[in-house]
Amino acid sequence: MNIQTIKLLGISLTLLPTLVLAQGREIDEQMTISADTRVVIDNMRGKVEVSGWDENQATVTGTLDKHAEDFIFALSGDTLTIKVKMPKRGSYNDNDGSDLTIRLPHGVSLDVKGVSSDFTVSRIDGGTKVRTVSGDLDVRNVTGGVILNSVSGDIFSRELGGSVELKTVSGDIDDADASSDELSYQAVSGDIKGFSKAAKVHAETVSGDLNLNVGTVDNLKVNTVSGDLQTRLELLPRAQVRASSVSGEMNFTFTGTLNAEIDAEANAGGSIHNRLTDDQPQRPRFGPGESISFQLGDGSASVRLTTVSGDIHLRN
Repeated sequence: MNIQTIKLLGISLTLLPTLVLAQGREIDEQMTISADTRVVIDNMRGKVEVSGWDENQATVTGTLDKHAEDFIFALSGDTLTIKVKMPKRGSYNDNDGSDLTIRLPHGVSLDVKGVSSDFTVSRIDGGTKVRTVSGDLDVRNVTGGVILNSVSGDIFSRELGGSVELKTVSGDIDDADASSDELSYQAVSGDIKGFSKAAKVHAETVSGDLNLNVGTVDNLKVNTVSGDLQTRLELLPRAQVRASSVSGEMNFTFTGTLNAEIDAEANAGGSIHNRLTDDQPQRPRFGPGESISFQLGDGSASVRLTTVSGDIHLRN
């Protein structure tokens, strides 16, 4: 065997691990990174679990997608890329997607994306953004700002902090114990259930029900179409509440001492049921509908509610 043949054999053996990895084999990678690293994760199919820990190590273990061409685990500047590289064109009818477990320092910022991949994320403090198409998201104890987006998957979240935005098209949102400054929910043909301590909340749903328990709020804005709204809240002084509904029922339960001016209007056959005071809704001289205006306490907060083809219920 000559020297040239030996060199070629050495090159082939060096490339062999990468080729094997691209055939769905087990991986076990690690790297030292700082706590303020930006981490980008890209996995098309399967499931990925990401969690923070106290070590300055990034580790990846598990199995790659059966159809993967390559696996990228590389640090460039302050950005770590973890990517399962798939063919640019392909049709995958099997369930042999990636199954990865990733450990990262708590303080990293996270940017995750997938297509038909489920993601579980926990204990990350530097901010988290997760986007997937037909996968479910399970995110817990994540702070520093959170954006979660799934098209046809469900979102389950607990103990999120910072500015929080949860969005899905045909999936449900189940969020609880958020201590965020600002919270946004959005769903189309999906239900939303939110229990939070956020002072500012914005929620929208189309063809889905909305159940909010938002504690003490300074600003609440809600829009629903073809869905019912259940809301339990306490108003801060000078709080602003704006809610509108089309073809849905609105139920507001106020807790604590209520100091607010309340205006409610039901159009096109809707009705108003007031259990906060003895004030009764008034009917217009012509056409269907009802309206009511009254003040509780010093009236420092403002509540404006409107519905079309739906009822409004006010209680404490």
